[in-house]
Amino acid sequence: KPTRNNLDWAIKVWLPHQAQPHDLLVFYFAGHAISLPDKPGALPGTRPRDFLLPSDARLDDLDATGWRLDEAIDSMGAERIGGLVCWLDTSVMGRGHPVIKQAIPLPKAERLLSSLTRWTNSTAWLAADGQVSREGGSVRERSPFTASLLRALGSEERPNSILGALH
Repeated sequence: KPTRNNLDWAIKVWLPHQAQPHDLLVFYFAGHAISLPDKPGALPGTRPRDFLLPSDARLDDLDATGWRLDEAIDSMGAERIGGLVCWLDTSVMGRGHPVIKQAIPLPKAERLLSSLTRWTNSTAWLAADGQVSREGGSVRERSPFTASLLRALGSEERPNSILGALH
């Protein structure tokens, strides 16, 4: 399940034993995300409050229960990574419906994308900006982002490489 503990385990325990130095890592996430404004009185240089929301995230305490992908990448040693591709089927306002119902000014997606592309050979793709990203209407239906991504990756008969999909 996509809980915070499981995401942390995957990055901190499983991945270091699987990835070889200088491998290209691909991270795919389909779910809710949010970028919150800085807390009042936040000091310059304070980490942005950009979160992917695991299934057990609590809206009343996102600083403790949200998941920061950039921190996770830092914790595993970003300098060891040969490249990083982040495909995020979400927006900083949520996926399918807004994460937060009240109207508060939210930072633009550029802030989240910048935090995920600060390493050499990294790229990040986000399904939507300035709006909630669309999701499929049913469990079997894919979002437009995921459907496009799968088409770009090809099929079993005619697979594409990551580079081909990015092209």
